[in-house]
Amino acid sequence: MSSAFYNLFVRTIQRALEIPSRGLPKSQSYKEPFDEPLGVSTSGIVWLTNLRHKNFVHGIRYEPCSPKNCEWAIENAGIDPTEFSFIDMGCGKGRPLIIAARHKFAELIGVDYSRKLCGIAKDNLQRLSIPARIVCQDAVEFDVPDRDIFVFFYAPFGPVVLHKVVENLRRAKRVVVAYHGLGQRAIEDHPWLKPFACFDDTVLFRNF
Repeated sequence: MSSAFYNLFVRTIQRALEIPSRGLPKSQSYKEPFDEPLGVSTSGIVWLTNLRHKNFVHGIRYEPCSPKNCEWAIENAGIDPTEFSFIDMGCGKGRPLIIAARHKFAELIGVDYSRKLCGIAKDNLQRLSIPARIVCQDAVEFDVPDRDIFVFFYAPFGPVVLHKVVENLRRAKRVVVAYHGLGQRAIEDHPWLKPFACFDDTVLFRNF
């Protein structure tokens, strides 16, 4: 059995077991209102993000974030964005980076292990002249900058990867984490991050 077929088989079984908590898989092919006025393409669900990667079995499909939730997270973080780097873990097509660009963060970074999605993100950001850095790399291997960071997670991967990524965030100074989705429980297992605000299944954590 090839590694790609094995990964797909395991991911399918995992997703089937998650139906009671996450519901049935859904499709999405239309272009959302977010994209139209900007001339970008961030809509649509992508299931096969990087089939041959060892962490594919721990991944979750690409699905665009809710602009309302992302805006809320940034506006309620209680920080001066100009002092923080914004990092989107599992950035997909780059929607959170487009939203974060409106808030004048010191730096914008998107991390994703899918070359296809990274390419789309780069194209979207270039269309809007947004100077973000897209890192095509497994989030576990990403070198977290030694500065103040705001990290956005829109349920990009399961707890096995999430635990490792969150632990890597210790390298930074002040850390704010915005997490949307069921993975909140995994972050709560890291007591150095304290929850301080929540809205519509999006929770904010920080270490200061």
